[in-house]
Amino acid sequence: MKIVLSFVAIVALLLVLGALTVIALPRGLDTATASAPASVAGAPASQEPAAPQSTTGYNWIAIPLNTFQAGDTAATLANHVQTNNNGTVTVQTVSRWNATAQGLDIYFHQLGLGDFPISNQSAYRVETTGPASAVWTMVGDVPAIGSYNYTLLETGGTDYNWIMDPLDRPSNSQASVLANDIQTNASAPVTVQTISKWNATAQSYDIYFHQLGLGDFDVRPGYPYRVEVDVTTGSSVTWP
Repeated sequence: MKIVLSFVAIVALLLVLGALTVIALPRGLDTATASAPASVAGAPASQEPAAPQSTTGYNWIAIPLNTFQAGDTAATLANHVQTNNNGTVTVQTVSRWNATAQGLDIYFHQLGLGDFPISNQSAYRVETTGPASAVWTMVGDVPAIGSYNYTLLETGGTDYNWIMDPLDRPSNSQASVLANDIQTNASAPVTVQTISKWNATAQSYDIYFHQLGLGDFDVRPGYPYRVEVDVTTGSSVTWP
């Protein structure tokens, strides 16, 4: 089934078969430029920012539909965002989370440095400049149920992993439910420590602490979330 999907990072309103998400900028930041390259192909991944920066224009997005093809890269995604929005958004960087290195691989779009492959049903950080917000629209087929899963890693440092809440799991209505789903349906025993979502307005994380039951928030299928895990045996599990 072919559908049109629009993504909104500020308002975060997602339905199973359609969504509105805004690619957002801090107010007044219309002419910001990308910082110097911190990670290019073959270089160590840079550490993900732990605290908000007043001059950032970061948005975490996911690709819930089969929008992109084999061989597409971060440059493809950047061009798609710039072409398919209702404003004049310029993409500065596209980043993916490297769970093994616990850092970001960063593609600098304006410089053409650090390009990497992308895949549907994955999460990416898109840094934009331009209007205060813009709606990005994508078109694609709904993926087959059970056609993808995620490897969740525990490392010697932090244990963060970025996932997309699958479209076929609409019952995952809150972070606590998503955490229980992961613990129940992972390939091996795992404990979820935290689940976080990116707050584009504040340019920081909203964090739910699963073992304490603190900070629960709504989650929606097709949106990206950061999951911190403790793997019981070994260093990885798969889910769902």
